[in-house]
Amino acid sequence: MLNPIDFLHNKRPKEGYLLDPQRVNEEIINILDNEDSEWTPEVSKHFTLLNRLYWSLSILDTIDDYSDYSENDILTFFVAFSAFCDIIELFDTFEVTGSKEDIFKESKTEPIFTDDIINDRSDKSFVSFIRSLSFAHTTGVNRGGKFLKTNTCTFVLSSIDIQSATPTNEEIAKKPKAFYFHVLLLRNGRKSNQIFKLYIDELKVYMQSLFESCNLEKIKETK
Repeated sequence: MLNPIDFLHNKRPKEGYLLDPQRVNEEIINILDNEDSEWTPEVSKHFTLLNRLYWSLSILDTIDDYSDYSENDILTFFVAFSAFCDIIELFDTFEVTGSKEDIFKESKTEPIFTDDIINDRSDKSFVSFIRSLSFAHTTGVNRGGKFLKTNTCTFVLSSIDIQSATPTNEEIAKKPKAFYFHVLLLRNGRKSNQIFKLYIDELKVYMQSLFESCNLEKIKETK
């Protein structure tokens, strides 16, 4: 069962978290302690986004217990993941070592993702696809950002589970750490039931990389 982490009372040191909540907490305190700062719309937005980000971390940092998630827990996780990605994109970023563009190596090369339906294999496009399918457009995804080629197929979500409905012998033996997406694939006037894996370790690395590159002190200027 997914139990959101109570960061204020949890005794775990910050090194024990995938996404350090103290970074967010410090920025919230800075805003509250700044007596010279007026509560302008910009300051209010900053404060609200930080609080929402704090909530999303309390959900996402339970990911190591994913094997105990119920179906509703999985939905909550992906709602938090979508909020996390949306909020991070609104902040300025730091330069970080390494790249976020090829983290999902295994997930993006699942057998279902053939070259004739995939348009853009970048991590950004893949994450857009996952967010659309898991939360925003579960009844039909035909682009998913730019991940899928236009007018080639449609993914309809059946469920997201912690195990496959039709496991292979290898999956039974190795029990890969993954969320299993069960989908209906509509293509060329035909339908087929398909399953693909989103690997937990890749998801963790992506979230950590995104969070570490984010400057929580400053929201991007609107053009």
